[in-house]
Amino acid sequence: MIGNGVTLGARCLLMQGVTLGAPTQARIDEMPTVGDDVVIGAGACLIGKIRVGDDVLVGVNAVVTEDVPDNSKVLPPDGTRVVPRTRRREEG
Repeated sequence: MIGNGVTLGARCLLMQGVTLGAPTQARIDEMPTVGDDVVIGAGACLIGKIRVGDDVLVGVNAVVTEDVPDNSKVLPPDGTRVVPRTRRREEG
């Protein structure tokens, strides 16, 4: 479910059962903002006026209620464990 007022960046991938919304009755100013190149795992919930940065991976069933910095992973089960994300560079 994606609430009215949610902002999604470019190249976002949302798996099934993802919820993006407000903690209370639909207030547009309390919706999440999701950056570019974000993957949100199945069953994950992003709730409230939070910002999820660019190049972030949100794990399956994670519950995110605080901002997530760029280039991070959010790991369940508590959804509050944010760790730096390393990216392998393609050699050419």
